[in-house]
Amino acid sequence: MGDMWLRSNEIYNPVNIKAGVMGKSGQPNLVSLAKLLDRLLAQQIDSYDLLIIKMEIPNDPEGTSGITPHVFFVDMLDYLDYVTFDAGPGQAMLCEKQFYAAVTSGHPPANIPLNEKIVTCMERLEDGYVRLIQNRETKLQTIHNKYDRYKNRLGQVVNQGDLRFG
Repeated sequence: MGDMWLRSNEIYNPVNIKAGVMGKSGQPNLVSLAKLLDRLLAQQIDSYDLLIIKMEIPNDPEGTSGITPHVFFVDMLDYLDYVTFDAGPGQAMLCEKQFYAAVTSGHPPANIPLNEKIVTCMERLEDGYVRLIQNRETKLQTIHNKYDRYKNRLGQVVNQGDLRFG
């Protein structure tokens, strides 16, 4: 759940460590949202910290300029607006571009009570499962439609005209 655990105010909380190149962004996995909620609801943790180290690598072919680290240490629960959830793999993921814009803007996160953060996590989990079920039903219907067309064909001729290799 965490790459390490830090003790603060008599509570050990998980810390997820991420590293990468400054300026590149995506949606890295953070934590299983169900596992996070289990620990929050059991009142075993009250934060989920992120230690992020982004390296600024200058475009210097001679290598004369140094690499500059940018270090971020935040409670993910304070930045849930920049966290998305995919129920397929069950992972909470960081929307890096928006997150770094918010963190580097100089504005501190809103001071939201823990119970409201848990409500937000629960809403994300529920929404993710609803979307997963809808997506799976749509996929199943698409395959059923193809199957129905297949059953109504006369003969079994292989056609690789639309096949993409790779």
